[in-house]
Amino acid sequence: MNGVIQKITNLPISRLMLASIILVSLLPLMFLGPQIHHTIWNEAQKEVTEKHLLIARNLTEPLQLFVNTHLDSLQMLANTFQQFSVHDRQKIQTLLDNTVNQANDFNTLALVTVAGDTLAMSIKKEMQVTQRPDYSSHRCFKNVLASAKNEVSNIHRSHTNQKPTLVMGQPVFDNNGKLVAVLLSEISLKPLERIRAKIQFGHQGHSAIFDAKGNIVAHPNADWANNIKNLSALPIVKAMMNGKSGVMEFYSPHLKEQMVAGYASLKDIGWGVMVPQPKKELEGAVASILNSFLIWTVIGLTIAVIAASYITRWITRPLNQLSLQAQQINSADTHLQINRIVQSAPCEVVQMSKAMQKLVDDLQASNQEVKQLNDSLQEQVTHATAELKAANKNLQHIASSDHLTTIANRRYFEHTVSDILGHMPGKSIGIMLVDVDNFKTINDRFGHAAGDYVLTTVAKLLSRITRPGDVIARYGGDEFIATTGGYGVLGLAGCV
Repeated sequence: MNGVIQKITNLPISRLMLASIILVSLLPLMFLGPQIHHTIWNEAQKEVTEKHLLIARNLTEPLQLFVNTHLDSLQMLANTFQQFSVHDRQKIQTLLDNTVNQANDFNTLALVTVAGDTLAMSIKKEMQVTQRPDYSSHRCFKNVLASAKNEVSNIHRSHTNQKPTLVMGQPVFDNNGKLVAVLLSEISLKPLERIRAKIQFGHQGHSAIFDAKGNIVAHPNADWANNIKNLSALPIVKAMMNGKSGVMEFYSPHLKEQMVAGYASLKDIGWGVMVPQPKKELEGAVASILNSFLIWTVIGLTIAVIAASYITRWITRPLNQLSLQAQQINSADTHLQINRIVQSAPCEVVQMSKAMQKLVDDLQASNQEVKQLNDSLQEQVTHATAELKAANKNLQHIASSDHLTTIANRRYFEHTVSDILGHMPGKSIGIMLVDVDNFKTINDRFGHAAGDYVLTTVAKLLSRITRPGDVIARYGGDEFIATTGGYGVLGLAGCV
């Protein structure tokens, strides 16, 4: 035994050092290798799945904005009807037609009394109408009557052309606060599909939108969307219908394979958003990260063993140089370069230098690609949000102006004066009320066209004589009102 030990101790120091390094290097890997493998796998999988959940939650914001924008537009339109009576059907019809023609997402607009009579209805010209809809039996109409609140329906066949649509209902009250009618509109689903289609990643990663009953609102399978396929039996869809959010695995009947998806719900209307990707794609990405780590671990171990076999000064110096540069590697350094090793250094040390630079380049390129993808996604969501805001601004202008004289209406005037008084405490302003004498006689003698001409002429006159910053509005049938901003009295008073 002593002879064997003596032979081992008498081996060249290079061999003893090499054997010692191999032994010391392998022992930690043998004990810690399985734990390192498990930790890296879990962390990489967690990072990938959290991205899906983040995308799903971010996607709910433009969807909620889409719903709220259209509900606000209907509410403004409903408030405008307070100045009309049931005998003003022509004016109501004109306002509905203007709104449908100028708002891309409103396919139909209908004003239905609480008794179920349709006072006015407007249908977008490009709609292929198969029958004129009767909304008096629609569930959305009944729910609004029962709750006196706005309502968003689930996806169903359009009453107009039998295509998938959703209906929004808004109660209409008279000046005494009594519910007198319901404003109903069929909303186009194309904007929702455009939002959904922007979310694409990997080979088969996508997004899907569902209503509160599990019906498809927007989906990459056009046939499913057109046929309003119900997927409420899927566990992930059930979770969304219950208002939950998170990450879940499920079997996709569309792609016929196991999926991993982030999902979130819209609390106000019970809709859900799902961002799935085939599990094999996620496993492939995680395995690639793990394999890369293992490869670099093996390469590093090999290079360390080879370098350790040379216990000389000419090998120690370049190794120390590389060690110092390795401490400077940081993903935030976009132009880090590994200094060139002198030609007298072993080729393995030179190869280590090149491999480290490639690692730095790959890391920086990966960070840049992730940044570009995030910027692109944010830009697409911002663009879709801007389009919805622009449409809402246009509808707000329609609801705030008088359709005949094109000046502000009574609601806008009262809201503006309230804001002025709220922001200018202690400041006085002048308010002038003008009406047209014998306006009924003009209408009776010369006809309503002449009366309309008189009203538009008075509006133009007020616009010319008022000062910049003054607000003029049509207050009633033949009544006009204007502010002077607190800077004096207009050169007009009394009656016209």
